[in-house]
Amino acid sequence: MRREGMEMGVARATRRPGGMRRGDAAMWTLTKIAMIFFIGALAAIVMVAGGYERTGLCNEQARLISSRVSGALSQLFASPLEDERRLISLEPSLAVGEGKYSRYAVKLARHIATAPSYNSLIVTTVSDLDPNCAGSASVTYPKVFDQDPTKGSLLLIPVSAPAGVRSGNGPAPLKDWIVARPSVLNPDVYGPRSTFISIVKCTEKNTKKTEHYLIQDCSNDKGKDCLNLDTSLPAECKFN
Repeated sequence: MRREGMEMGVARATRRPGGMRRGDAAMWTLTKIAMIFFIGALAAIVMVAGGYERTGLCNEQARLISSRVSGALSQLFASPLEDERRLISLEPSLAVGEGKYSRYAVKLARHIATAPSYNSLIVTTVSDLDPNCAGSASVTYPKVFDQDPTKGSLLLIPVSAPAGVRSGNGPAPLKDWIVARPSVLNPDVYGPRSTFISIVKCTEKNTKKTEHYLIQDCSNDKGKDCLNLDTSLPAECKFN
């Protein structure tokens, strides 16, 4: 009886309040800690995956905007019409993104290539604050447009803004560039908000039939008030 009582006393001494053994309590604690770490890791994975998904969607939208601009110019190059215009409307923000990260810009830059016959116009759309959200497209044009304007030309027309903010030259191999900003918050610093990119093709009204292409960063509220076939064309393109 005494021995049995002693054994029972030892058993009681190894139990924690609530009848849980010390080993069980340790296992319970480790299990809880593991669950907390697992839940935290799972939440981190979900957040990272969500971030990658948003970035991927943002990149795709940026690429589509760039492709619309380069595609419009490519269509004019291939068009049999002598005089034609394409008007690309610019949304004030990217649909994918939150707050300040949805503001973006569209840069159009002439790139002097090493190829003997063609240079390229590179169009890049990028979030103002998230450089990982970006998309580019390009279209080639005859190199002679940058060498001899009597044989054709490609002209970039910026909005009125402080020097170097919305347009500029270089650095090599870039020739010149303009930046359309559909999401401007401070017009005094960055110039007016871009609403359209207007691309006009006009052909000289003579036997040479030389083609000229003009690309304008337009800030007018109505597309009809942007560069069109009736305004600001080279004199050679106008009917006498």
